[in-house]
Amino acid sequence: MQSVRGQYYGVYAKMATYKLPDLQAHQSSASYIILYGDQNVPTNELNAIAVGWQISTIVYDSSYPRFFTFWTSENNNTGCVNFECPGFVSTTNIYGPGSFIPQFSTYGGEQKYLAILIARDSNTGNWWVTYNDELPLGYFPKELLPKMDDNANMVQMGGQVFSHLNVPSPPMGSGHPSNEGPNKAAYFIQVQFVDQSNNLFVLNPIFLDYHVDIEDYYNVADDHYVDDKDKYVFAYGGAGGFK
Repeated sequence: MQSVRGQYYGVYAKMATYKLPDLQAHQSSASYIILYGDQNVPTNELNAIAVGWQISTIVYDSSYPRFFTFWTSENNNTGCVNFECPGFVSTTNIYGPGSFIPQFSTYGGEQKYLAILIARDSNTGNWWVTYNDELPLGYFPKELLPKMDDNANMVQMGGQVFSHLNVPSPPMGSGHPSNEGPNKAAYFIQVQFVDQSNNLFVLNPIFLDYHVDIEDYYNVADDHYVDDKDKYVFAYGGAGGFK
């Protein structure tokens, strides 16, 4: 899911967590929220921050799902995942980037969610990350992101996978197609955005767009309002297998 260009001071969502089958070497599967800075700048000046959960045999020494952060200020030429370079500032030793995901959804059963709020502090300009509605984990300093000094102007949510071309691509989300519906497909729920006064609001679906790179293997579905139009949800994912 991708928002239209605008002024966004943060975003909130809950994303279902799943323990996918073991990934092969040099593969990754991630579910994330990402905010972008000025999209009109040259590509090599693109600013972005991302938060979510991932399984990556590239970053970690196992294929166990973990919480992660990411930032870049030069379209991946500067920045990194978690603490691989200076950037994200952790303010607690309870939980943080690289930590194991503690709870998982069950296919066809109970769903477990990772709640993430990313919001700009109007006093400092730093972008704070709050975990599961109660624990401020830390922040991306404003100095990292000169094109996000005042606000982000686009938000994306969804999944992303990586694999070498000669190896079948890994699963995304729950590992099942998005059209399988609740308790089976992976969902983002309670999707909301943050305005300049730090209030949450919901975008009309006409201001949201959906993009899938390989539609035969991954897809998006079931996007709609719930709770009297106070919240927004959508499903995404797939079994993978592309090579």
